[in-house]
Amino acid sequence: MSGVWVFNKNGVMRLVENPYNQSSGDSSDSTSSGGSQQQRMRRKILVHLPTSEVVSSYGSLERILKGLGWERYYYGDNADHLLQFHKKTSIDLISLPRDFSKFNSIHMYDIVVKNPNVFHVRDMAIQVKEGLEGAVPGVTVTLNPEKPRRGCFEIRKEGGETFISLLEMKRPFAPMKALDMEEVIEDIIKKIK
Repeated sequence: MSGVWVFNKNGVMRLVENPYNQSSGDSSDSTSSGGSQQQRMRRKILVHLPTSEVVSSYGSLERILKGLGWERYYYGDNADHLLQFHKKTSIDLISLPRDFSKFNSIHMYDIVVKNPNVFHVRDMAIQVKEGLEGAVPGVTVTLNPEKPRRGCFEIRKEGGETFISLLEMKRPFAPMKALDMEEVIEDIIKKIK
């Protein structure tokens, strides 16, 4: 977890993962959720380390957390718009938005901190790179050889075939979040071989 922690005007702290991508006058995010800053960051994924499973839904996350001793917490004023988990052996509480499309890196890092050595946050692009380079001998994957376009996720062969192309996505990038990256990697490997 590298970067710079910045306090917004409303006192909420957020992690700026690449502070050099931030323009100097960009302290006025539209909301405390990181509006324009999130568009500059690469998409993040939460990985369960023992199984290398990418958490792609609250169902899979709940299954993993229950195995670690966490249970659903249904009490409190926020029960209608938050999904919460509590561990009987600690005072920790994991609070997540009910809508999985609003599950972002802040929530992922909260889970990582409360479950050390069990989860890891990775870039989605890094997962594709490692998967392809590990499965196809001699292949080299280059991430963003040019400045990436806003709201786009594309995997293509240099000067050739496009394997996946999601263009002009609007926040919260639902089409990209819906991707099963392991399936995407397998499909690309089949096409390459």
